[in-house]
Amino acid sequence: MAVALQIAVDMMRLRPDPSFYPAVSQPESAQALLPHELQSQIDAAVDALREDTRVATDALSALRRHAANHPGPLGDISLLYAEVLSVLRVTMTSTSVADSSEQAQTLLSRFHAIGEWQGCALALAAQVVHARSVDDRQMGLRIATGPLTQMLARLPQCAVRVMAANTCGVAHSDNEQLEAAANCYYTALRDAQALGLHAREAHISANIGEMLYMSGNAADARLLLERAAELSKLAPGAWLSTFVATTLALCRLAQGQAQEAKASIASLLDASDDTLGPSLASRLWFLATAALVLAECGELRAAQRHAQRGHELWPLIAERQLSPYIWWASGRLLRLQGDTTEAIHHFEEAISASANSGYAFMPMNAAREVFEILQQQADLQGALIAHQRFHSLYERVHNQSARLSLQLLRTQSQLVQAQREAEQHLTVARVKSRFIAMASHEFRTPLSAIQSSVELLRYYADRMEAQERESLWASLDTSFARLKTTMEQVLLLAKSEEDKLPVRLQELDWHAAAVEVSNEVQMATARRNPIQIVCPDAVLLGTRLRLDLNLFRQALSNLMTNACKYSGEGQSIEVRCSRQTEANASWLRLDVIDHGLGIHADDHERLFSSFERGRNTEHISGTGLGLAIVRRAMDALGGEVSFVSEIGRGSTFTLRFPIGALTER
Repeated sequence: MAVALQIAVDMMRLRPDPSFYPAVSQPESAQALLPHELQSQIDAAVDALREDTRVATDALSALRRHAANHPGPLGDISLLYAEVLSVLRVTMTSTSVADSSEQAQTLLSRFHAIGEWQGCALALAAQVVHARSVDDRQMGLRIATGPLTQMLARLPQCAVRVMAANTCGVAHSDNEQLEAAANCYYTALRDAQALGLHAREAHISANIGEMLYMSGNAADARLLLERAAELSKLAPGAWLSTFVATTLALCRLAQGQAQEAKASIASLLDASDDTLGPSLASRLWFLATAALVLAECGELRAAQRHAQRGHELWPLIAERQLSPYIWWASGRLLRLQGDTTEAIHHFEEAISASANSGYAFMPMNAAREVFEILQQQADLQGALIAHQRFHSLYERVHNQSARLSLQLLRTQSQLVQAQREAEQHLTVARVKSRFIAMASHEFRTPLSAIQSSVELLRYYADRMEAQERESLWASLDTSFARLKTTMEQVLLLAKSEEDKLPVRLQELDWHAAAVEVSNEVQMATARRNPIQIVCPDAVLLGTRLRLDLNLFRQALSNLMTNACKYSGEGQSIEVRCSRQTEANASWLRLDVIDHGLGIHADDHERLFSSFERGRNTEHISGTGLGLAIVRRAMDALGGEVSFVSEIGRGSTFTLRFPIGALTER
């Protein structure tokens, strides 16, 4: 304790002036993107912070080589990043960290002066870790919730932001701010998944699992930790797999699965200190867990060895939040060995050491052990007091577990909603992109034809034969018609999107309108495909429907045009007319039948969406608007559209209009 107190006094002397942070926490602009090579080396070094000495040294050496190979401002920045990452690594893994806060503060000032917010975030993270290492959690929380959180908003999506968000989560978790911790962890987890950082994803998942376990929710924690265990296999280095396996073993032990818990750490039981990783705190966490697991498996000698190693290591570690576990483990071992007096002493040490940790699950278990021992000893007064303490801790655990589970559900829901919104924004962006590409092509082609025809007529009309002039005028008519059609389609679609599509009903001779549309389509396509309208029902031919002429024409014209466009030259198109009666309702049915390309089955569901086209039509000009307009027009008329198609054999599109069922809107 004297060592810890002295370090805490040193921390007070070296603590940075809080007045400095407001200037750092409000950067004027976002982080400028670093060159790809440098950013990759920074990300690799961040990923190697907790790895063994060789891996971490290699990553930092790469940064220093980059600095040597790029003299000038870029080299200076590389060197600064190497320095701050070295400080952060020492803070994470060393027992002698008294000077690291002062070094981090100096580097923070230098990074801030040049607007390198990633460097600022690393320096601030080092100060949070330092505060945690000297058991000053409040100081760590102030830095995490103040300048570090505000700095995160300025960072690009990168490994530094993942690490910084995870550090904020740890600071909140240490101070029992479980809801805020969950938010930070899930922010970090989302970024890690997006960047494909499997090691970071495993680490953050394990942190969430550890928080769930310490809050008494071992079942949910286990699910996350089993996922983290799979991910950790993809990551180099020993510390991560050790941390995940250790926490998973505790979860399995809490569920009464001692043998499964032992299986989680079996490969580590005889491992060297180097294999367990460079962090002394992580080693202590493993040794305490191994002692607990082995004791429950009846391997008391092996449990004793691990507990003894843990107690030898404990005085060297400033992170006192881990010390309760070694006391709990040795207390459990002593109880199983029959030394109940010493066991109570160790359990009381565990409970006392947990007083400021914020978590109640472990001290609740230790308190239950004390109660059970006193009850067995018939110490009724002591047992009553112990039971009251156990009950109080049990209530805290229940409250923590419920709060955290609720917050995790809320956070996960928010992330799902954010992902949906992002996908919607992406869809809108894609639609806009497709529209721009379509408009560029569909407008440019007829405009080019118009321009060339006008220029030829302007300069050479007097030298042309009458037939040549007529051909140019026909080209102008065709190009104008194409422009007009495209503009009408875009405007109609825009109005339907805004629910402003006008519907003007009138008594309509549908057959005459269909024949007129057929003639227009054949003229527009240079009569490359004959269109035949077949209606064997003479009564139906004379039926007049209340329809909007423009919408009727749009629906039928687009289907006829598509039938011609995607059929071979000379192939006939048939429009078959019939009456359908269903449940006292009559329908006019128009089947537009072609024998052309057909539509791939995988394209069926999306073809009525704007700017969507079949995968086998890329070589044929088109806007991807036609079928979307058909659907909108039929919806407005109270009708229906459907189709059947087979690749290489053609398609049949069916329009159904209600007879006498549509009223004025």
